[in-house]
Order: sequence, then C-alpha cells, then structure tokens
Amino acid sequence: MTSNNIIGIYLAAGKSERMGRNKLILPAGADYVGTAALRTALSSKLNKIIVVMNAVNYSFFNKKLPQNEHGKLVYTICASAGKGLSSSLKHGIHKAETLFNPDGVFILLADQPFVTEEMINKLIDVFYERNSFSYIASCYNNVIRPPLIIHKRIFPSIDQLKGDKGAKYLFENQKCFQGETIEFHEEKLFFDVDTKEEYEFLMIEYIH
Repeated sequence: MTSNNIIGIYLAAGKSERMGRNKLILPAGADYVGTAALRTALSSKLNKIIVVMNAVNYSFFNKKLPQNEHGKLVYTICASAGKGLSSSLKHGIHKAETLFNPDGVFILLADQPFVTEEMINKLIDVFYERNSFSYIASCYNNVIRPPLIIHKRIFPSIDQLKGDKGAKYLFENQKCFQGETIEFHEEKLFFDVDTKEEYEFLMIEYIH
C-alpha cells in the first residue's frame, strides 16, 4: 500500500429511473451490482472511500459493508441527489475536503461492477507521476470514462456543475484543463448497468 491522499468518491445515490427499480441491490453472482466495485476499491491503494448515497440505499450499504468492518469507509447521504449527478459529486467532494483535505478525489460509479484493483492503482500511480495535471482519466476507444481522478485545484470548477453533468463534461468541453487519459482495452471494464436489458446481459454474458 503506497502512501497517498487520494480519497475515493463512490457515487451510489441515483434513482435507477431507467431500470424501474433499485439496480444497486440486484444480485450479481456472489455480490450485488452496487457493492462489487466498492469491494474492489477496498482492496486498492485508496486510503478512504466516501460512499455517497440516497436515504433509500443507506440501510443496504450499511448492512452489506458495515463501517466497523472496513475502516476505509465513510457513509454520507446526499439529500439533493435527486437534482442529478452533479449534486452527488459535489456532496462527496465537500465531504472529502472537510474530513481529509485530499490531493484529489477518485470517482467511482456504483453501477460499474467490473472496475479492477489494477485500474484504480494505475490511475493513482499516474496521478502522482503527473502531479501538474488536473485530472487522470480512464479511456476506452478514445472516449473518457469513469473511473477517474480529479485534482483538488479544479474542485471550484466542479462546484459550478449542475444537473447530470459530471467531471467528464468539464474535461471534454473546457480545454483549459490539462490531464492525461489511460487507455484500457477491455470493454467489460466499463460496462454499467442502467436498464433491465443491460442487467439481463450482465447475468447472461458476465456472471457465471
């Protein structure tokens, strides 16, 4: 475990509107859609992980991953999660700043169950190798995708986001931010579960 001050922000406060039911609590083999990537993150170089939830998901995460079992975890409920992704992201960053004064935050999505420990650690290593950069992001087919790291110097810009715009919006639409992308070549790593059809595909193609 290397010494770093990157704080994970695990975004798990969505309403699952496209799924029509809470996708995070759906079984995914021996785990659940919403906890698979979190278990992976717990094994990574991240020292702390802030789980940003809505009130509905709190009991699920608290039961499946109790804080007294994993000292890395901090649970927080985002009351404004219904306003979109940006609200959850800003809530997580403000919590990280208050508690840990991080060098940056590592953004993970709760509906990406196949993120690997190697991905997380690679992005952290590159962040410290390129400490002048505003972000280090995963990339597949030349498209920026989560997970990604945001340097603390651009937290004020993140704070201006609204609705469902996330950090990726800044990097793609405001070229003033210098960053680096790390290309990963396996599509499965970026598979996310948003719809009933995607969940069915997950169970048929990826869960054995």
